[in-house]
Amino acid sequence: MLSRAIEMVDLDGRHLARWLGLLLPPGTAEPDWAALFVDQARRVVHAVRAGRGAIDPATVGLAGVRPADLAAARRALGVGLLAVVEVGALGRLQADIDRRLRLDDDYPAQCLTVLRALKRVSGAGLWLEPRLLDLVPPMAPEPLQRTFELLVPHGTSLLAYVFDSRPDDVHTSVIAVVERGDISLVTTHLGLEEALPGPALARSWRAQTGRVISLVAERYAPPSIGVFVDRAAWQRILVGPSDQLAVEMTAGRLVFDPAPAWLRGLLGGAQLAALATRSARNLARFVPPSARRRAAGLAQSAQERLKSSGAHPFALLGFDPVELWHQVRAYYRPRPAPGSAPGSASTRPRDTR
Repeated sequence: MLSRAIEMVDLDGRHLARWLGLLLPPGTAEPDWAALFVDQARRVVHAVRAGRGAIDPATVGLAGVRPADLAAARRALGVGLLAVVEVGALGRLQADIDRRLRLDDDYPAQCLTVLRALKRVSGAGLWLEPRLLDLVPPMAPEPLQRTFELLVPHGTSLLAYVFDSRPDDVHTSVIAVVERGDISLVTTHLGLEEALPGPALARSWRAQTGRVISLVAERYAPPSIGVFVDRAAWQRILVGPSDQLAVEMTAGRLVFDPAPAWLRGLLGGAQLAALATRSARNLARFVPPSARRRAAGLAQSAQERLKSSGAHPFALLGFDPVELWHQVRAYYRPRPAPGSAPGSASTRPRDTR
């Protein structure tokens, strides 16, 4: 998916750094982890905690590597992520990666090689709490590449903009040109800045998405997918209820323009699902439980038929990224600080500026 001769021009370093802050779960970029190194008898021989360095292994209570044991140890340490590593496991992991990694693969394929190696050592020398590696579906480079080629036409561009109102400006942006299934050029709004200054765009971005699309088409390639979103709305989508995406779309704080047919289908389904969720709260008491169960079964079977027919846009992948997102959303909800009341400032999304 990444060309070996990829061109990077007019990259705004601030935008690149802010993408990382927007994509990671709130607080992930902050030091909030601990690593325990154990011998084959599962005794802690070395321990490290972010922000403190090495800690006395004798003070760490690790009863075992069962999920309940790991969760108890993480809570006792007061960290968001706990990694338990058996001595020698990192060497086995590195050897596994070295045997399978091909340097002529593009970066996404190399990342998949590393991910598959991590999944193989998970539970056999490496344990994480929360069990994040269990969420990673089986992936291979070829289906990923074929899906990308199917969904993103040759000779088009992809663009994503996040706007902020404190002060009015483009918070972050990215524009990518796709040729023959590979991203051949990456840039940011810096390439359009002299024609459309960021502050002026941010003040009325909903009315100017067409101007952005025209400029990108003129200077790079006609966009096939465009995403424009208010930064506060993005954070609400990450930590809010499951229908928050549809709520922000309806309010015009999240705009997909242009959107191909497969994306419009997914977005329309999200809006219908959100409507059904809200309506269900009012209608559920009138519907017998048996009828609700039958309706849920019909919806599930229809989704499965869509996938098996090959009509689903992610059929080649072997998993549904939308379903995966629903699984990982729990990790985007900030943990309340000890002693804080629900809804207090410590439970709100952290500023990623």
